[in-house]
Amino acid sequence: MQMQRDDLCADTDGEWGDFSMKKERVFYYDLLKSIAMILVCCYHFSMAGTVGYTEPLAWSLVFRRALFGISSIGVPIFFMVNGAILLNKNLNLEKHTKGMLKLLVQFYIWKLIMMLVFMYAWNLDGISKSRFVNGWLFFQPIEGMDFSALWFMPMLFSVHLIFPFFKAFFEHMSKRQIQYIYLVMAFIFLVFFAVNDLDAFTSIWPRTAVIHIDSLRTICPFDPLWAVMVFYFLLGGLLQRYKDKIRIHPVLLIFTFLLGMGLLTVEWYLRSRVLQGNWDSVFNGYSTFAAALMAASLFLLCAKIKNERVHKPTKAIIGTIGNNTLTVYYLHWILGWMFRDQISLWIYTYVEAGLLLNTVKALVLVVFCACIGAIGRRIPVVKHLFT
Repeated sequence: MQMQRDDLCADTDGEWGDFSMKKERVFYYDLLKSIAMILVCCYHFSMAGTVGYTEPLAWSLVFRRALFGISSIGVPIFFMVNGAILLNKNLNLEKHTKGMLKLLVQFYIWKLIMMLVFMYAWNLDGISKSRFVNGWLFFQPIEGMDFSALWFMPMLFSVHLIFPFFKAFFEHMSKRQIQYIYLVMAFIFLVFFAVNDLDAFTSIWPRTAVIHIDSLRTICPFDPLWAVMVFYFLLGGLLQRYKDKIRIHPVLLIFTFLLGMGLLTVEWYLRSRVLQGNWDSVFNGYSTFAAALMAASLFLLCAKIKNERVHKPTKAIIGTIGNNTLTVYYLHWILGWMFRDQISLWIYTYVEAGLLLNTVKALVLVVFCACIGAIGRRIPVVKHLFT
């Protein structure tokens, strides 16, 4: 089997540019991508009013923060699925290169659409041509427009840029090659994950607060966020390769997932005390042991689901989301900003009302965007924007 084009949602079959839904899809890949997209949407919009930034500490707040922290595995899961697919399939370098170029062109077209929509929706008339071009092509900020979510796409492109080098190790996995992969992952984990977590604990005790262990990151040649996503990419590839040998009972995987939630909530509390404010346990949580534990547990748990055990309607719904993840990623940001007052539930702070309703809103938004993507794929010319 060969790799698919939709790399946020790399599929089990198809080449870059082959988007047929007729081929058998691996359900747990689509399920993981769907869960990840819902978590991303929840983080960006629909849970924004329910995380209790300024409330006094109470069990209801701790519970909400624990649930909110789950979104920290949204982006890592995307990279893990990419690694699981691409590192375990045959590589056609020519098609991979064309696919990357297409990914880059689509990114700039979608960004242009976003800019035009934002200008029209918010009457941003005073933007000069040079400022517009700099904002569009060279990532310069433009007042009144928020492109913060788009950091993901250049990151994805850069990981795919170096992917063939890692693939060379995975192609014929000798003992020394796999040891080197483990060494790279251990180095990244030590410098960016372990150091990050230890820094949270040392910063709250006076005797250790003067020790700035986070400065150890200077010995790593990689950008921190990029290195973290490469770690998840490699982790997904390894878990996919050895998932049949990793025999962990589902109950234990659920326990480790809950343990990760608890650890991340503790780290949120400790860091928020130091900051005297709220620590973002989602974006900053990517590089924590807790997020890695949750992501790995969820991946292995979903991998236990066999295609033949899933009902066709469920396959169709999850498959539609999984096959249109790129479209969902772009569209949810546009629609989320245009209808933020309706999507975000700012007035509620109680778990019973806020989290449940906001999660439903996120699910509806994701499904709606996926349906637009499915329709767009059938329209001549325009389909290249959705595939």
